[in-house]
Amino acid sequence: MKKILTILLLFSTISPAFAQTIEELEYDLSRYDSYEDFGKKIDKARMLQQLDPFNLQAIDYICEYYIWQGKDSISIFFDNLIIEHPGKVEPYLLRTRLLHHEHDWHQRDKHNKLTVRYLEKAFAIDSTDSRVLFHLAKTYYRDFIYPLEKQPEYPWVDTATINSLFPEKKDE
Repeated sequence: MKKILTILLLFSTISPAFAQTIEELEYDLSRYDSYEDFGKKIDKARMLQQLDPFNLQAIDYICEYYIWQGKDSISIFFDNLIIEHPGKVEPYLLRTRLLHHEHDWHQRDKHNKLTVRYLEKAFAIDSTDSRVLFHLAKTYYRDFIYPLEKQPEYPWVDTATINSLFPEKKDE
């Protein structure tokens, strides 16, 4: 009996020494030493994500790790996160925030369509969540305003002729 109590006491004092808090894990992920390779902290990122399933820093690190490894696992990762937390809007919000990992952000139309699709799924879960409403409104606004920001292209206008009519003033 004494041996069992001694073993239990020993394990109860050792296990907190290995346990890390969320703040410590976030700090470890944010700190980068020049001698370490990227991806050495993936276990810490996964541990942090298990402690806090919607931790942005952990999920961002995991996505970057998948890109660095050349794995196309980001969408599978988010699909599993959505399956594990079916009634939550956070997986959809994180997916839209980190969508640049999955797709080329230069393809604005495709990016906006995916963003709207995920935000509408989050809206279907909770239509009163202010974060969902804000990001959905912001995306709709950007989708509306972007065509207005584009420079009109007029193939019949010769810009060289226009530039020759209005030469720039040179400092003398």
